[in-house]
Amino acid sequence: MIRMPKYRNPDIPKGSKVIIGLGDSFTEGVGSWSKSTYNKYDGFIDPLNVPKEIYDEMYYNSWPCQLSRNHLPDYIPINLGITGKGNRAAVKELYLNPALKLENASGGIMVLMLSGIERFDFINKEYLDHHFYTMWPNPQDEKSTNTQLWEAYAKDLWSEKFILIETLMNIREGEIFAKAHGFDFIVSCAFDQRVHKEYFYEHLGKEHSELIESLPWDKFLYPKECKSFMEMLLNYDGHPELANGNFYEYYSKLKYPTEYITNCMHPTQTGYAVMAEEIYEFCKLKGYIHD
Repeated sequence: MIRMPKYRNPDIPKGSKVIIGLGDSFTEGVGSWSKSTYNKYDGFIDPLNVPKEIYDEMYYNSWPCQLSRNHLPDYIPINLGITGKGNRAAVKELYLNPALKLENASGGIMVLMLSGIERFDFINKEYLDHHFYTMWPNPQDEKSTNTQLWEAYAKDLWSEKFILIETLMNIREGEIFAKAHGFDFIVSCAFDQRVHKEYFYEHLGKEHSELIESLPWDKFLYPKECKSFMEMLLNYDGHPELANGNFYEYYSKLKYPTEYITNCMHPTQTGYAVMAEEIYEFCKLKGYIHD
């Protein structure tokens, strides 16, 4: 069993302020290792098989921890991101960590860094370290597990309307939790380009306008006017044309990470630093914090 780093279940003294990061590997910190660490692994670290000896470094350089360390040192970072999970699992992790004493916090900032909206999470029936089993409609993947379940999801459950309404409910649940605990709330996208109002109207229709408008659109962070953080990092890296998913083919062929994006298609340590800075500036803009 992998020892859980302190950034996942930190001690929260009464009266503390916290930064809570919810999401998948883009929140957990995959890709954030130093150049020297990458050199030890010949330039590539498999995000689905991260060696346990570099877990602490991964969490330490994730955007929640860099946001605290570089911008909000009085806030305790809590990183609840888990590689491969969807937005349903991301929000529900708030309830599934009994050692996390959020009632001690006097306030703080909760950021839901949305994963791919096609991902759908079920409670893991074995309920091991990872609380959820996650799928998306790709039953042709030869490496997939529970193929029959994947096929059922793809054929009988999945639709664009299904995943958009699921996403809407995930965001609303996160917002309600934040309000109940006195946390300021932010929503942003790790790499999915679809979570914006126009796309919701296009695929749900005006008859669902009340549902669409119920989202806290004023709390959405679109970094540098991009639809996702990956799009922003691709702009920094000089490849804005790859934002709609074509980045996989390009970056997976690289031997080493670039300045902002790894060859496993995640932010680098520098990329996470830029993400943290964008979230910090948005917090100032919203009046969540003051210089």
